[in-house]
Amino acid sequence: MPVEPSPRSWPSPARVFAWGAGGILVSLVLLGAAPARAPAVPPAAASTTDLVPSARQGRVARLVGDLMERQHFRHATLDDRLSALMFETYLEALDGNRSYLLASDIAEFESYRHRLDDAIRDGNVGPAFAIFSRLQERNRELMRYAIELLATEPDFSLDESYQFDRSREPWPADMQEMHDLWRRR
Repeated sequence: MPVEPSPRSWPSPARVFAWGAGGILVSLVLLGAAPARAPAVPPAAASTTDLVPSARQGRVARLVGDLMERQHFRHATLDDRLSALMFETYLEALDGNRSYLLASDIAEFESYRHRLDDAIRDGNVGPAFAIFSRLQERNRELMRYAIELLATEPDFSLDESYQFDRSREPWPADMQEMHDLWRRR
């Protein structure tokens, strides 16, 4: 006879809802990566890496927020508690291994923790784009650093290790710590 997992092992309804909402934030940002029409800015002046939220994405955020509150079977409320869960879920989706963002970036984004619910209601996807933009910036910096590292032979005589699962580790404090992490990686 199969044993049903205990309810303790199931994620809470708020956590499931936050996963969905965090996924929506990721989706809205990634939808910005493929604009439906040509940008209004001439190609020479536009950066190919900067994503900016569109009015359509704002409308979608408002609609999804409304649907989740009114139509979802859980009837979860977009409030500060859920906002904090969405914030954590979004960061986990973007940099769950804590290999790109710095502790200072996370501290800067902390102001969004209890404002994502209001932002979604207002159709403001700017916070999600700001976080993603910083991730892109750090990614470019770290890719340049990794390419520079390829010019030198690694010193295999050093007694050091690399922790592959960094999901429970603190965010790197500064770029020096991040560079050391990437060098060992």
